[in-house]
Amino acid sequence: MSTAEVLYIGCGPAPDIDPDAERVVLVEPSPDHVPVIRGQVREMGSRVRLIPAAVAAETGSAPFHICNFSDLSGLDVPAALFDLMPGLKQVKTAEVQTLSVADLLKQARIRSDGYVLRCEAPGVVPQLLHQLLAEQGLDRVATLWLTVGAEPFHGPGSDADSVIRLLQDHGYRLLAREDEADPDWPCLKFEQDKGLLELTRARDAANAAATEAQRTLETERAEMLVRLKESDAARQVAETKAAEMQAQLEAGAAETKALQDRVATLDAEVNSARTEGQARIEAMQADLANVQDRAKALGAQRDGLRTQSETLVRERDAARQNGQAQLETAQAELAEAQKQVETLSGARDRLRAELEKTKTERDTLRDRLGTVNQERDAARTAAETVRTNTRAQIAAAQAETAELQKRVETLREKADRLQAEAETTGARARADLKTANEARARAEAQLVEIRKARAEVQAQLTKTGTEISALQDRVAALIRDRDTQRAAAETARADLGMALRMQAMAAADLKDLQDRHTALSATKDKQDALLGQLALQLGDVSEHLQQIEAAPANPRLERDATAKKGGA
Repeated sequence: MSTAEVLYIGCGPAPDIDPDAERVVLVEPSPDHVPVIRGQVREMGSRVRLIPAAVAAETGSAPFHICNFSDLSGLDVPAALFDLMPGLKQVKTAEVQTLSVADLLKQARIRSDGYVLRCEAPGVVPQLLHQLLAEQGLDRVATLWLTVGAEPFHGPGSDADSVIRLLQDHGYRLLAREDEADPDWPCLKFEQDKGLLELTRARDAANAAATEAQRTLETERAEMLVRLKESDAARQVAETKAAEMQAQLEAGAAETKALQDRVATLDAEVNSARTEGQARIEAMQADLANVQDRAKALGAQRDGLRTQSETLVRERDAARQNGQAQLETAQAELAEAQKQVETLSGARDRLRAELEKTKTERDTLRDRLGTVNQERDAARTAAETVRTNTRAQIAAAQAETAELQKRVETLREKADRLQAEAETTGARARADLKTANEARARAEAQLVEIRKARAEVQAQLTKTGTEISALQDRVAALIRDRDTQRAAAETARADLGMALRMQAMAAADLKDLQDRHTALSATKDKQDALLGQLALQLGDVSEHLQQIEAAPANPRLERDATAKKGGA
C-alpha cells in the first residue's frame, strides 16, 4: 500500500525512506548530517526534499548541542541523559535554524490529509504533539512513528506511557512498541482509529457541550438571579414607594381629618359665636326694645307731665287772671275786703307755694326728661356700638370662615391631588409589582426550561458517559493486556537495556582502546624506527669494536667495553 506523503523529523545521516511514498520531506538540523543527506536527496530525485532546521516553540535560531552519540544531540540535552549514559559527551555546539510546527508544515507544503508523521528526535516529540494539538493539525496525521524515552528524560510528558495516553485520548490506536533494539528508546507506531476518533470527538463534544451547557446554565442562572434581584429590588422600591404613598396618604388623611376637625371646630366656634352674637343681638335688641319702650313710656310720661305742666300753666294763668280779677275785685273791693286781705294773702301765698311747687315739679320733670333722653341716647349709642361690634365680629367671623373654607378647599384639593398621586403611584407600583411578578414568573419558567434542558443534557451526558465508560473498560482491558505483556517483557527489557548499556560502554571502551592501540602503534613505529637507527649504529660500533680488537690491547678501552657490556 503506497503512502501519499511522509514528514520525517530527525531522520539522521541514513534516513529510512519508504520506497512507496509519493513524497517525503526530511527534517534534520545537525550540521554534520545535513551535507550527507543532501547528497542522498539529490540521488533520490524530486520526491524527496530536505529542510535543514530544528523543531522548536518559535521560528528563529538556537544553539544545537552535538554529542558523541548523535541520536541524543538536540537543542537541549537533559542531565538525565548523562546519568543514563556515563559515556555521553557534548562534542560541540552549532547555531541552527528553528521552525515552529505551523511554519514547518507551511514549508513542507503537506497538501493531503492522512499523511505519515515520523519523528526520531525524542526531545522534539512533546513539543511537536502539543503544537499539533494547539493548531488542530493532529487530525490530518494518519500514522505516527515516534521514538521516545522509556522514562521522562526530556521532562514531564516525554516518556512513552505519557505519549501513548495522550494519543489514545485523541483517537489513535497503538499498533506496535518496538523496544527490542533499545528498551530505553522505544519506537511507537500509532494509527488513527476512526471509530475511536469519532468516540473521542463525541466525548469531547459532549464534554464541551456539557461545559457550555453548564456555563450557559450558570450564566443564565446568574442572569436569572440578577433579574430576580432586580425584580425584588423593583418590588421593594415599589413597596417602599407604596408605603411612602400610603404614609403620605395617611398623613394627608390625618392632616385632612385634623383640618376637617379644625374646620368643624371653627364651624362650631363660628356657629357658637354666631349664636352668641345672635343671642347678644337679640338681647341687645330686646334691651333696645325695652329702652325704646321705656323711652316711649318716658316720652309719654314727659308728654303727660308737659300736658300737666301746660295745664298747670293754664291753671296758673287762669289763676293769675282769676287772681288779677280777684285782685282787681279785691282792689275794687279793697275797701270792702280789707278783712279778707289776710285770707287772700294766705291764698296768694298758697298759690305761690303751689306755683313754686309746680315749678319745682316741672324742673324735676325736665331733669327726669333730660336723664331719660340721656339714657335713651346712651342706650341707642350702646345699641349702635353693640350692633357695630356684632357686625364687625360677624364680618370677622365670616371672613375667618371664608378663609378657613378656602384653606379647607385648598387642603381638600391637596388631599385629592395626593390621593390621585397616591392612586397613580400605587397603580404604577402595582403595575411594576405585576411586571416584576410576571418577569419572575417568566424567569421561573425559563429556569424550569433550563432545568429540563439541563436534565436532557445530563441524560445525554449520562448516555455518553456510559458509552465512554464502556470504551474506557475496553481500553482498560487492552491496557491490562498490554501491562501483562509488558510485565512479561519487562525483565528481558531491563536485562537487554543493561546489556545494551554495557555494550555501549564496551564500545566506548573498545573505541578508547582502539585509540590507545593506534597511539601505541604509532609509538611502536617510532620506537621501531629508533631501534633500526640504533641497530645501524650498533653495527657501526660492532665494526669499530672489531677494528679495535684487531688493534693492540688498550686497558682503558677494555674497561669501557667491559662497562658497556655490564650496562647492557
